[in-house]
Formats: sequence, structure tokens, C-alpha cells
Amino acid sequence: MSEFRISTELDRTFALASLRAEGARLSGKDWERFQSVRNRYAEAREEEVRSFNEHYRDRVDLALRKLIDEAGSPNRKLVHRWFGHDRFDAERLEKRAERLVREEHYKVMAKFEAAEIAEMSMLLNQANEDRTPAKAMKPDFEKAADRRSGHDRRQPSDTASQAWAQVRARKR
Repeated sequence: MSEFRISTELDRTFALASLRAEGARLSGKDWERFQSVRNRYAEAREEEVRSFNEHYRDRVDLALRKLIDEAGSPNRKLVHRWFGHDRFDAERLEKRAERLVREEHYKVMAKFEAAEIAEMSMLLNQANEDRTPAKAMKPDFEKAADRRSGHDRRQPSDTASQAWAQVRARKR
């Protein structure tokens, strides 16, 4: 059984908030992709909360059955109730089952947040790389530095290389 750690929850919340703030500065297609990621995970979280609320009792009953099965497994140690704990204490088993169900829900929500953080950071890194001056000017520079002459210069470079290959083949 894992333990809830407030520090990891705060780290994840801060990372998500800072990525959303940084993503607000995007424009064009990057903004659309960022919004689609954000909306997709918001819908997934809403669906998980809805499912959790609708099926809470069923999940608790299932967890309770598992706990009862574990408690009822053959244990060859005979311990008097005064000296040990009662493995069939209904109230304790019910509370433990509810805690397990809430913990499982928390894990699913944490996975959604972690996946959203990873996808948003990847998207922002890619957008930042595309916005660097070197990337922005590269196509213009390649076009200006094209040293082919005449007819070949008007053709895209792939076509030009194919044309040169045909010319060389004819010369042989």
C-alpha cells in the first residue's frame, strides 16, 4: 500500500501549472495542439471522477471481498483475540477497503497528470526548438544560397538531383 506524499502532489501540481502558463504564450498550430492535449486529459479526468463516483460502492465491495478472502486464508497460527487482532473485524475491513479504493483512484489521477505533464513538456520543447532563430531562418537561407544555375535552379532540389543523375547517365 503506497503512501500519499504531499511533496510529490505539490511538485506535480506546480509542474502542470507552470506548463499551462508557458503554453498560454504559444500561437497557431502549437496552441491548437497544446489545447487538444489539455482538453483530452481534462475529459479523461472528468470521466475517471464520474466513474469513481458512480461505481464507488461496487469497487468497495470488490475490495472488501478480496480482503475477506485474504483474512480467511488458512493461517495455522492460533492467536486468542485478547492477544492479537481479529482478522474479521467488519468495521476495520470496510475502512481498509474504502481506503484502498480511494488510493487506487488517486493513483489513476496521478498517472493522468504525469502523462499530461510529459506530453505538454514535449510539445513545448518542440515548439521552442521550432521558434529558435536558426530554425526559422534555415529555409530562407537555403533558398538564397542555392547555387544551381539556369533551369535546374527553378526545380526543387530532389528533382534537380534526379535530373543531374539522368544527365550523367546519358553522358556515359
